Amino acid sequence: MKYSKNAVYTSVRNAVKTAWPSAYVTGTIAAVPTKSPAVMIQEIGKIHNPEAVTLSGLQPVWTSTFEVHVFSNLQNSGMSECYNIMETVTAAFVKIGYLLFFQDVLENGDNKKYRLVARFRRVTGVNDEMPE
Repeated sequence: MKYSKNAVYTSVRNAVKTAWPSAYVTGTIAAVPTKSPAVMIQEIGKIHNPEAVTLSGLQPVWTSTFEVHVFSNLQNSGMSECYNIMETVTAAFVKIGYLLFFQDVLENGDNKKYRLVARFRRVTGVNDEMPE
């Protein structure tokens, strides 16, 4: 299967739902998701990469960046839940060739809701196939 926004999303979503069946997984990032735990996956950038071409120079090359928010509203173990789910997300992205290049905690103030944000990036060529 060729790399596409939908193929990447589906691959990561399936990995999360296998490990965390009760997780709400969506392609839209929301300030406060409707359910918890929530995993929000969105491609935030896909740019033509003219510096990275094949030897023939004919293959278009793109840099794709996905952002993932993991959200939990558990009172005493929300951050642990976020990190555990993010481990599953990271493994799913690594399996299809993406690299984790950013991860941070977003503060939600005093409301005891936790959010962990990560970004994953990879360079893809028009003929690249996703691993099965």
